[in-house]
Amino acid sequence: MEIRQLSYFKTIAETENMSLASKRLHVSQPFLSRTVRSLEEELGVALFDRKGRKISLNENGQTLYHYAEHILRLHSQAVSELKQRQDGSSRLLKIAMLNATNIFPELITRFSEEHSDVRFSILRFSSPDEIPDNCDIIIHASDSLANTMESTILFQEECLLGMSVHHPLASADAIYPDQLEEETFLLLTQDNSLGELTRRYFKPLHIRPKVPLQCDSQQTLTAFVEEGMGLAFFPSRTWKIESDKILLRHIEGHTLQRNIYISLPNEEYSSAVRTFRSFVFRCVNHSDPHEISS
Repeated sequence: MEIRQLSYFKTIAETENMSLASKRLHVSQPFLSRTVRSLEEELGVALFDRKGRKISLNENGQTLYHYAEHILRLHSQAVSELKQRQDGSSRLLKIAMLNATNIFPELITRFSEEHSDVRFSILRFSSPDEIPDNCDIIIHASDSLANTMESTILFQEECLLGMSVHHPLASADAIYPDQLEEETFLLLTQDNSLGELTRRYFKPLHIRPKVPLQCDSQQTLTAFVEEGMGLAFFPSRTWKIESDKILLRHIEGHTLQRNIYISLPNEEYSSAVRTFRSFVFRCVNHSDPHEISS
């Protein structure tokens, strides 16, 4: 069985028409018919049901089509990666980070020590709409973005209630939702994934927050909380709060968690992408859900 045969078979299966397939592939119809017969003879089974000029995959053909898709995709990836290696482009990783992620500089440094031939281009964005098409990896916390491409949860983190150390609630033994009903909250803008998540969180708390200020910057939000302007939610793992003016607290009976995803926007990706993804999973979670399948 040859790659070319599988490619022709896939096109015929998708068009269900020999004439249309021959035009699409720029080969003669008799040649395509001979290719299908040769493939069926080699496998010892019929692949199509034929009714006049119309053909359709039978159960055997559907099975082969499933594997042909995978084989052709892997073949394309192999050819692409080998071509990229010739000009060195496969060793450049373009990573888009949509969130403040203080854990990744250390991870990238450690990865570079083990894989000195890989170069990085790190790009930060405030909105998924700003991500360029040529990124290899996106690290983010957007559930909606994760649903549009191959994505895996890298880890989950709790978002804690942040307040000035001088806030009246700072001295409370525990914080309950009913204590927050009259409080002022500072939020990130809604196009920020944390800003959108925070707004949803108020519903189960039965709170209609007073929001005098919205901003699109972690640093700005932190500064206003330090000054006691209001309360805000701070991710416990990816935001690095280096301030002795802010106290982080749990809300009793309620946990605000968000997912941190690692997403691959392109169907074809290089060995450097796979190696980096596996490395990050091992470091963060001590395991890689893609290790076997990749």
